[in-house]
Amino acid sequence: SSGTLGAGRLPAPAGGGPPGGVAAITSVTSPINTPETTIVSYTVPANTIAAGTTYRVVAYGTCTSSAANVSTAKIRFGSTGTASDTALATFNVTSATSGSNVAFSVEFYITFQSTTVAEVTAILHNNGSTGIYTALQVIMAPANTTGLTTTSNEVLQLSYASAASTTTSTFQIAMIELVKP
Repeated sequence: SSGTLGAGRLPAPAGGGPPGGVAAITSVTSPINTPETTIVSYTVPANTIAAGTTYRVVAYGTCTSSAANVSTAKIRFGSTGTASDTALATFNVTSATSGSNVAFSVEFYITFQSTTVAEVTAILHNNGSTGIYTALQVIMAPANTTGLTTTSNEVLQLSYASAASTTTSTFQIAMIELVKP
């Protein structure tokens, strides 16, 4: 037979679509400390992950800190879109004991090595030695997670929490990009 299939009859593209932005926040977050709060998320369509599928998650924010608290950015993947989903990566940094509205950015790369295994790495850039971290940058060691489910819709998300109210971050920009379907 010949002809054109209607869009509804086409298979879902790998990774959920063509390369490009798939999710972004539309307004600045409220200041966040505890509890863990989702910053940006994207529902990955069922059966669209393949070996090599890569997402990039980027967030820009400001941090105010008056104590050396741990700030934690997490990449989660699971069916609920909450803190109960699997943490693919946990990026902990200890804040400086000072700094008001100090700019920072964090960038994660999530590469699926198969339909059930993901590798994640990240870098945090800080504007100086106060605020969210005590240096200009830190690179997270790669994290590997196995046993993932990709045969149903799953939520990919970036979340943040600090250990105490004396370290608070606000996110102005956050987005998820499909780099390679």
